[in-house]
Amino acid sequence: MVQLGIGTGPPVAVHVGGCPVAGSRVRPLDAEVARRALVDVEACSMCRPDTDLGVLG
Repeated sequence: MVQLGIGTGPPVAVHVGGCPVAGSRVRPLDAEVARRALVDVEACSMCRPDTDLGVLG
């Protein structure tokens, strides 16, 4: 899932579903969209979606 910024700002992080630090401003992503998002958006350092998705940062 992707954590959205406040207002119309860009996304701030990609998380694994259920990550406790993701907060309430999240939207689901399928795996391929999440992989592409990790090019421009930071991976959460707690749940490490980049590892789950097989993407090296």
